[in-house]
Formats: sequence, structure tokens, C-alpha cells
Amino acid sequence: GRLFTAAADLVGAGTRRFLWCHAASLGAAWDAPPNLRAAYVDPDDPPPPAGAAVPDIALEEGADPDLIAGLRHVFAGHLTLLDGCLATLLDAVSSAEHGRAWTVLVAGVRGVGLGLHGRIGCGPLPPYSELVQLPAIVVDHRGRMAAQRYGGLLVPADLAATLLAQAGDAATAAADDDARRGRPLEDLLDTWQRRERDRAVCVARHGTAVATPAWHLVLPTIDDETAVPLLYAKPDDYFEACDVADRCPEVAAELAAVARLAADDPAQAWTRPLSEVATHGVW
Repeated sequence: GRLFTAAADLVGAGTRRFLWCHAASLGAAWDAPPNLRAAYVDPDDPPPPAGAAVPDIALEEGADPDLIAGLRHVFAGHLTLLDGCLATLLDAVSSAEHGRAWTVLVAGVRGVGLGLHGRIGCGPLPPYSELVQLPAIVVDHRGRMAAQRYGGLLVPADLAATLLAQAGDAATAAADDDARRGRPLEDLLDTWQRRERDRAVCVARHGTAVATPAWHLVLPTIDDETAVPLLYAKPDDYFEACDVADRCPEVAAELAAVARLAADDPAQAWTRPLSEVATHGVW
């Protein structure tokens, strides 16, 4: 609350052209007021767990579903608190004087396990979407594409390139055609047209992920050639609950080969041609 209030005050003062806020609270403490936690609890549910500590729980088979649901309610309450703090900043931006319009970018750094894949909290977990498919909200200073949702693939560098372009350095933002580098969203904001990415590759501490418009592949370890890939159909399997690697072995093998390239030859992992099925699916 103090962080966003201070940011709102600086916006209102009109003495800054750029503000950077790094709020680490989702990984540091889940300390939202009890009424925000309780807002997500049904009458028949047990009360959510007490305390502000961020959990780090490896869920065994037969784990207590009430504990899982309760911790999800706690997290939802804390996210609601963050939304309210963010609203303080956006209100300041919308009423800013001094003739200066602001672009606001809100982006996540990493996700938090909520029990979908065997863990709750920030402990070790392969790069499922719940960890690497992050929120990114752009409030454009000209109001372009307000309240629209983009369904394509983005990487964090694209957001950095967008900020560069908004600062008037579009040539630098778009100077390199390397697929790993950022591609600004200016064309998307202007015309809803963009040169789409056919993949996003993520090398994480506990595995590698390759996402395409139709699939999300997880290779749980990057050093073991015998690691078994997990494959999920997108966008239907939003929560990645149904591994279809055994039903689509060709796609799993193709994307797993890209994942294994990512550690040793990332340029190849980002540019190696993909088949139509690996990119757009089987339908």
C-alpha cells in the first residue's frame, strides 16, 4: 500500500517522467485483511488458514482438499489487495495534470504454484504455465486498444521493446530481427496486426518449456536425455491437467527436441522450423 501510494503521489506531483515499482509481496507475504480472504469462502467451506507466511508445500497423493482450497482463497484475497493498490495508481494516472499522459505497464515476474501440479507456493516446480504464463497489462497513454485481450505469444523482451518505442526510440526497439529479442507492440496497438511469434522458449531451474499457439510442452529436466516430456493442448487445456504426449507422440518429440536445444544452442531453439501441427495443432 505504501509503495503504490508513493508512486501515485509522484505521478500527481508531475516531477517524474518514468517510475519503476517492484512489488515482491506475492512471494513475500500473503497478509491481506481477513475480509478479503473471507470474500472467496463459501458458507460450507472451512475458514482459510491463518497467518501471512507464503506456503511451500509439496502435495502428496491424498492431500487435504480443504487445505488446498483454503490457501487458494488466501492467495485470491491477497491478489484482490494488490488490485486495490494498483487502482490507487491508475486513479492518479487518469487524473494527472501538468499535461502529461502516462503509459502504465503491469507485468508479473513469475507465477506461484497453487496445487495444480503438486506444489503450493514458490518452491521448485517445472515451468508449467502457472509459473511462466504471466499477467501483462498495458494501459496506453493514447487509449489504444483499451480493454482488449491479445491471444498471441509474448515474451518479456516484447514489453521492454514496447516501452522503448513509447519513449520515442522505436528504431532501437525494432533494430534486431533475432526471435529472442523484443518486438514492440506498437503495430498491435495501432491496427491489431502483429508479426506473430510461433513459439516461446523458457529455460528454468527445474526444466524447460516450449509454448506454441497450440501446445505447451514441459521437459522437467534439461540435463537428462531420458526425461519424459509432458504435452498439453492449448487453449482448451488451460490448467494443464491432461498430458497428451502419448496421443501426439510426433508433436511431443518435435517440441522436446527444441526444448533440449534451448540450453546449449538457444538460437536454434528459437529459429528451428516447426511443422504446421506443432505450431497450429491437429484440428
